[in-house]
Amino acid sequence: MFFSKILIRSYEEKVFRDRPLKRKKGEIIHFILSNIYSYDDIEKIEEIVENALAYFGEKRHKWHIKRDFISPILEIFKISQVKGLFNQPGYCTYIERDILVPRKDGFNLIRPDRVVVRDNEIIVVEFKSEYSKDVYNKHLSQVKEYIYAVRKIFNKYTKGFLIYILSKKVIPIL
Repeated sequence: MFFSKILIRSYEEKVFRDRPLKRKKGEIIHFILSNIYSYDDIEKIEEIVENALAYFGEKRHKWHIKRDFISPILEIFKISQVKGLFNQPGYCTYIERDILVPRKDGFNLIRPDRVVVRDNEIIVVEFKSEYSKDVYNKHLSQVKEYIYAVRKIFNKYTKGFLIYILSKKVIPIL
């Protein structure tokens, strides 16, 4: 079992190594955000970034840590709509949880980046690196599918947010 994990990890590292730099950056940012549960975690952002780089086998000197990762993430946390999306007392947050959605021809697996359960509502969050008109409709459809599935599960009012980290753009989706 341990041996198979090493092979899988080795394969993942090679696949990641061969990706364009822009895509790597997006995946690292995504990983960092998946390790921020509450605002308290912002205080240890540098440690989280270091862990992300180590996880992906990336050399620290290849990146400008502050410009590439820390600043964009801290900037997004300054946006008022983002404040309620990270663990606060009374919230239950699910990060990167698989949801199996029935289809006419089988099942589809979806994985919202973050689902925040509050007393009176559910919030679905999807993080993206940069806003682009070319892929916005695809992202919008993705979040709408997540909202629909989560609404069915919890039977509560559900809304969503598309958050573009590097573009500093937060788009509410009802």
